[in-house]
Amino acid sequence: LARDLVRHQKVRLVVVADEDAVVAAENPKSFAIAIGADHRGYALKEKLKAWLQDIGREVIDCGEHSPQEGSYVPVAKLVAECVVAENLFAGIMIDGGGGTSAIVVNKVKGIRGVACHDVTVAKYARAHVDANVLCLGIGAVGETVAQEIVATWLSTPFEGGHFATRVREIGEIDHGE
Repeated sequence: LARDLVRHQKVRLVVVADEDAVVAAENPKSFAIAIGADHRGYALKEKLKAWLQDIGREVIDCGEHSPQEGSYVPVAKLVAECVVAENLFAGIMIDGGGGTSAIVVNKVKGIRGVACHDVTVAKYARAHVDANVLCLGIGAVGETVAQEIVATWLSTPFEGGHFATRVREIGEIDHGE
């Protein structure tokens, strides 16, 4: 009940000892979301963008800006780079299957992108690896399921603890250590 109330009030709980989280919470862009899609995901991107704005999220649209055919690669790269460069809360990328964009976003240092096709995967992606880019596949999810996945992903807190060790280990791979 307490968690539901906190989520409903859009409160973000931060452990004071976690300096990075405190700094991020003070950043006005810390709750902003970069979003992008290839031509197949364009319509879903527009719907999710409107929904995110309706619930009070700042949204940075990284493209595509029309349903004309275009590659997912540069858009996924731009979403990931935007999350890192602007220190954003998260990014969302939509393509045909989700997995291909996950490959691209994970090439960007500091990104932990996950392709999610259901709310359970979305929950664990946030809770256990603090995934900061969500990749959706229009061929795998419809509008309603996509919105449920995004809502779950955004509202699930990172559990920290021993999972923080795993995230640090992932970061060490980013740094070639």
